[in-house]
Amino acid sequence: MKFRITVPVLLMIIFSHPLLFASEGSDFPSDQWNFSVYHGEYAASRLGELAAGETPNYIDEYLTVIALAKRVYNWNDNLHFELEGQLGRGSRDPHHNEYNIALAARWTSFPWNDYLPTSCAIGEGLSYASEYPPDERNKEDRSRLLNYLYFELEIVPPLASKFSIFGRVHHRSGIGGLFDDVHGGSNMLALGLRYKL
Repeated sequence: MKFRITVPVLLMIIFSHPLLFASEGSDFPSDQWNFSVYHGEYAASRLGELAAGETPNYIDEYLTVIALAKRVYNWNDNLHFELEGQLGRGSRDPHHNEYNIALAARWTSFPWNDYLPTSCAIGEGLSYASEYPPDERNKEDRSRLLNYLYFELEIVPPLASKFSIFGRVHHRSGIGGLFDDVHGGSNMLALGLRYKL
């Protein structure tokens, strides 16, 4: 494993420290935990293609993930930070496990929130796979330890304040070669259910 992964790891540790986000009137800690389950299908499409709205090129392989998250800092009424740990299981032989950890920023202020509470989040962290996920198996530049990134949109259905549903893009990559000279990765599009503990 190349030592270039040291830089992203150090940056993640430094910037995940809540005291770096201090602001007047902030509310640390908030002690809100939640439990999530999500399931999705891998897509051979690149992340940029998905972001541009192109139709995903799905692979007939799936990942199921359980996650536990804790809100660790409120920047203000609209933006907070949370730490999430995940355990994922692939659907086909060779089955693979994924162990992911991410620090996420979540925005909670939308004009329609009185009718349909909505939030969006971007998470950044590390992902370790026990076996290579499907879109990574046949690549020459691959690594079990990669960067982990997710994008999420969450809504709280009416009369279900403890439960929410969400869609998520689950992405592993080498960040242009920072992790073991890996210049690719894998993407999975998922739907999930969350419960506030």
